[in-house]
Amino acid sequence: GKGFYDYPEPAYQSPDFARHADPEMHDHLLTAVILRATLLAAEGIAAPSDIDRAWLAATSLPIGPLGLVDELGADRFLEMCAERAAIGLIADDDLQMSRAYLGSRNAEFYTYPDPEFARPDFIK
Repeated sequence: GKGFYDYPEPAYQSPDFARHADPEMHDHLLTAVILRATLLAAEGIAAPSDIDRAWLAATSLPIGPLGLVDELGADRFLEMCAERAAIGLIADDDLQMSRAYLGSRNAEFYTYPDPEFARPDFIK
């Protein structure tokens, strides 16, 4: 970066960084974020759209964690969580609460083909 001093560009900003990132690490991080988002909604701490809105505003990514549940499918997401719970990376209580919440919904978080989070005014 630039300022009073010259600093090297951070390694994570280079194209090679993403190419060498461990896909398993990516899956662990993504699962943890999505799980936390489902628990926030399940506990009534925030509405699903507010959770995604906060994520989108903070990260500038095109989709939030609950939109990703729609994309992955709740069953696939819960399968990923169960795999991590089996090796102690996710608490069983968290898995059960997420399973109960997602199972009780019987619907996606957003309506497709025009999901609310993809609209320009979603974050405003």
